Amino acid sequence: MGRFDVATNTTTDMRRDYLNSAIAARKERATVKKRINSGELTIADVLEMESKYVKRMHVVDLLAARRGHGKARALKLMKRLKIGEHRRISGLGPNQRKRLLEAVEKGQ
Repeated sequence: MGRFDVATNTTTDMRRDYLNSAIAARKERATVKKRINSGELTIADVLEMESKYVKRMHVVDLLAARRGHGKARALKLMKRLKIGEHRRISGLGPNQRKRLLEAVEKGQ
């Protein structure tokens, strides 16, 4: 069984469902990022969200969504906090979450 066998065994309906799921995920993540940028949501709010799509967001995207912050600044903060640059929200440990929230509250 090759790595592409799964794709060839899917039906049109299954592919459509996967596509719709991916579109929904992108839309929800974009909405969250816009709400962070506008100040409507905080990083703490996002970390507490139960959405499977939000939990799959990369931490760097979450931090870069803040007003006045970008990807470079987010990566610098993550490196200082010892959080891997490809880490997703769901993959953060309790100590990493705590350090991240403390740093964000200090305005870093």
